[in-house]
Amino acid sequence: MNGNPRSRRKVEQGDWCLRANPNGVDLNRNWDIAWSGSGSSSQQTYAGSKPFSEPETQIMKNLLMEFMPTTFLCVHSGTLGMYMPWAYDSKHLAHRNQQEMMNLLKEIDSVHCHCPWGAAGRSEER
Repeated sequence: MNGNPRSRRKVEQGDWCLRANPNGVDLNRNWDIAWSGSGSSSQQTYAGSKPFSEPETQIMKNLLMEFMPTTFLCVHSGTLGMYMPWAYDSKHLAHRNQQEMMNLLKEIDSVHCHCPWGAAGRSEER
C-alpha cells in the first residue's frame, strides 16, 4: 500500500527527497507518537496542525487498527537504508520485538541492501 500516492508520483519523476503530502505535511510526523506542533508547512518535516490531521494518516490508522499487523515494512524515498523505530531522536529504541526486528534487518541487509540499518535515529554504516 502506498500511503502518499500523489507525492510518490513526484518522487518517481525526480523529486527524490520529497517528504510531504500535497498539504506540506510530513506524514511520518503526523502520528500521535512524539508529535510536535512546532514549525510551518514551509518546513520539510512539518507535522501538521494536530496528530492525524491528514487524510492519509487517518486512513493508515484505521487500516492498522482493523488489521492489527505484527510486522510491516515502510519504504521511504531519499535514502538507502533499512530502519526500525524510532527516528525522532537517537535515545529511544523500540522495545517491543527489538531483537527480532534487528535480526530481520541484518538478514535482509546481508542479502539485498548492504546499507545502513538499525534504529532510524542511530543507524550505522555496515
